[in-house]
Amino acid sequence: MKSITYPIITSNRLAGIELEIHDPRKCGKLPRQVDGWEAKGDASITGVEYVLAKPMLLGKPLMDAVERLSKAIKESGAWPRKKGAIHVHVSAPDYTDQDAFKLALLYANLAKHLRKIIGDSRSNNKFCPIIVPESAEALATMFGYTDRTAVDRVHAKTARKFAAIQLCMLACAEPSARSVEFRGFSAARRSVSIYGFAALAIALTDVAKRMSLVEVKNYKGNLETLVPELAEWIKWREEFISAKLDTEKLIAKMGSEPRGVFWVVKELNCSTSSAGRALSALAETGALVKTKPGYYRVAFENRARAILADIRAKQGEWIAL
Repeated sequence: MKSITYPIITSNRLAGIELEIHDPRKCGKLPRQVDGWEAKGDASITGVEYVLAKPMLLGKPLMDAVERLSKAIKESGAWPRKKGAIHVHVSAPDYTDQDAFKLALLYANLAKHLRKIIGDSRSNNKFCPIIVPESAEALATMFGYTDRTAVDRVHAKTARKFAAIQLCMLACAEPSARSVEFRGFSAARRSVSIYGFAALAIALTDVAKRMSLVEVKNYKGNLETLVPELAEWIKWREEFISAKLDTEKLIAKMGSEPRGVFWVVKELNCSTSSAGRALSALAETGALVKTKPGYYRVAFENRARAILADIRAKQGEWIAL
């Protein structure tokens, strides 16, 4: 897969990033100190939640912070699991009830396109469902920001709901404390993915602000047309999520041991979505046998050939099975 550079977006909005890394096997090795980040526990995961120490503008300082975190996680040997996620808080001091309504509708209209880049773990997830509000008033009532009198973000947080777009912080009386939160992004350890999700969240917040309600309701285009600055990154994410693996190479590497999705991810440097699809497809053909939930081994009749292929693979000679 081709390399990708950080997307360039110009905006005055600040981004706050929370990255949940759920990895029971490597939990103890996950770093607790990363410059620019706070490491916290989270009851929903076995791992660490990394919170950006202070909201930042898009640009080099945020890129550097994300790279430091990405490097630290990779060095620990941990890999994000399905339980983890990336949450992006975007400053929205200028957001009206109507703007929030437009953002929720726009996100819902883009659902099929977003699904292609966010990963299977956050699609149709009960903790971040896509909400399609009936009106701006109904949405404000749902998230408790009808009067905007919350003394701080702690009080505003009491009205939070499970949703892909979290809007309860708009209840803050102080405009500078108001933000919208994007909760529908899958966890990642690649810095370009983490930064890209932050850029996407900010871009959508800006676009929804600019568009009229009629334009939002009638929008039928894709993400690339809406945010052309992110077109290259979006294409890269789509290819990464949907990539088809070399199944012959996969079987050769598996040998005779039971293997799971994250073993495939590490060995073939692919997305969990691609790994899961490949394992399921091979199981349907009978090439693999499911040993327990999430784990497969090469079918008995293929074991000898798989072991031989594994030996030859180590010698740099791939063979067709």
